Amino acid sequence: MFSKDLLQGDVLANIANYNCPVLSEITEHQLASYIVGIANTEQGGCLVIGINESNRTTVTGTNDNETTQKYLNVINKIKGVDSEIKFANGIRGFFTLAFIDIQPSSELASFDGIVYTLINGKPKIMPEKEILNRLGLGLNSDLLNNISFQIHNQSSKLESLQQELSSAKSWKVKIKEWLFAGIVGAIISMIISKIF
Repeated sequence: MFSKDLLQGDVLANIANYNCPVLSEITEHQLASYIVGIANTEQGGCLVIGINESNRTTVTGTNDNETTQKYLNVINKIKGVDSEIKFANGIRGFFTLAFIDIQPSSELASFDGIVYTLINGKPKIMPEKEILNRLGLGLNSDLLNNISFQIHNQSSKLESLQQELSSAKSWKVKIKEWLFAGIVGAIISMIISKIF
């Protein structure tokens, strides 16, 4: 659900009825984790600031200048996110609400190298298995360890075969040399025995 839909008609009723994250106050780190978590969902969404989390119809409001500054500080550090901030003034007479529209990310969005996802509407660090699946690897650590073990075994077998091959070659060469030396020696001894 994006802010365009939330802002049509009764804003508070829309917020109360739709499943979008709401916060009364927010730190820069929380803001970043929510933005990244929402961007890493398949549909993206909207974050509303200035609404009580436990009672979605209780308005606490937000300071648009402070919220804008936090948003700008955070958005420059986030990779892979397309978002926009909007404000609705005059809610319940004099409160201001912030709406941050977040598009779904085509890549894994991250903040300071940390990839978040939303679990039960709250940002959590994305599990390793989910990151691998999102990257298209679909492999778990056990499978990677097994593949690594198999590669190591094959490398050991190749090394052993190479050593046997070089050893066999050296005996072949030595036998040829011995045979050649024996024949040359026999010829020289026949020549010497005929001369003397």
